[in-house]
Amino acid sequence: LIPLKVINTNNQQQIVPAPWFYYPLLNPAPDNPITRNLNQVKGEYVNFIDTVGLDPNIKKTILLRTSAFTRTVNPPVIIKLDEASNPPNEAEFNKSDLPVAVLLEGKFQSVFKNRLIGDLTVTERSKVITESKHTKMIVIADGDIIRNEVSILGSEESIVPLGYDRYTSQTFGNKDFLVNCLNYLVNDNGILELRSREIKLRLLDKNKIKNDRLLYQVVNTLGPVLIIVIAGLFFNYFRRKRFTGYKVS
Repeated sequence: LIPLKVINTNNQQQIVPAPWFYYPLLNPAPDNPITRNLNQVKGEYVNFIDTVGLDPNIKKTILLRTSAFTRTVNPPVIIKLDEASNPPNEAEFNKSDLPVAVLLEGKFQSVFKNRLIGDLTVTERSKVITESKHTKMIVIADGDIIRNEVSILGSEESIVPLGYDRYTSQTFGNKDFLVNCLNYLVNDNGILELRSREIKLRLLDKNKIKNDRLLYQVVNTLGPVLIIVIAGLFFNYFRRKRFTGYKVS
């Protein structure tokens, strides 16, 4: 949502929130440790990535993607604020799950492979490396994901926390996503697994509680008392049996 000035029935200007289709919320992949349990990531004028090529040495994993209702426009395109008050036809949002952030892992080929680079070849101590070691990189098709907004009040400027939307007072998952990306790239898997751990809440069955309420109340109230009584009887029984054969002279 973005704030827009509109004129009400009394010909007075009024600021109202309106949906802005060029600020999509990106869905994180639920099955990857980088994006597991993350909130949606806010993007601005997002592009998408086409994972071309069939290089078997490169493993590609989509980290962020658009929703099931996506529309693309080809530049150059004129963007007007009127689009917020006059939304386009829903039938135009006929694409889905377009990749925006991709994790690449494997051995990358050099751009200078199979090229004549006689001027770049140096002494006998060095050689041209045409293939990298096993490494990884993350490609994101929107630079605004890592950009903080700046709030200006009079002569004072303050940096807005990354992922915080000052218009809706919501905090999206931009910061957590970038921190997880850095931890993954530096092989800090311990912190990453800790941050992306999944906590499942075991909810009670309300129907069973309603139907067997009296049984649960009796068991939870009398059960501990009976266990203590039985344990005390067994303790006294074995104590007497143990010390019965001893006589005091």
